[in-house]
Amino acid sequence: MTNTSPRNLREALSEAEARVPQISVRDARALLSNEHVLFIDLRDIREIERFGGIKNAHCCARGLLEFALDPESPYFREVFSQYETFIFYCDNGMRSLLAAQTAQDFGLGQVFALEGGLERWMELGHRSEPLRWTPDAA
Repeated sequence: MTNTSPRNLREALSEAEARVPQISVRDARALLSNEHVLFIDLRDIREIERFGGIKNAHCCARGLLEFALDPESPYFREVFSQYETFIFYCDNGMRSLLAAQTAQDFGLGQVFALEGGLERWMELGHRSEPLRWTPDAA
């Protein structure tokens, strides 16, 4: 059996940065009204309730993403088969990089990670909106 060193977060993020295209807040905002683009909020319910999110984003907690992406899973979310482009975001961009890489691995269409996450979005003066969190979006 081959002994390999344990992987760490820094390595995982570096790999994701190399594979996943990041989209600037400016470019992402230009896609807000595009009917083929879906923003995916990866934060947990407490973060969303406290800070809101990007208007009309679909909520899917990072810990459930693989289940939501797999059409054979009882937790599959139809939205992942209804859009062409997905912009993943979290609070600062790290979870979204890892999630977008996972989405690529699951064969999802065009995926991006929002550079700097919701923190950067708000730093640039853009509003957050209350998001609807439903049991389906758990």
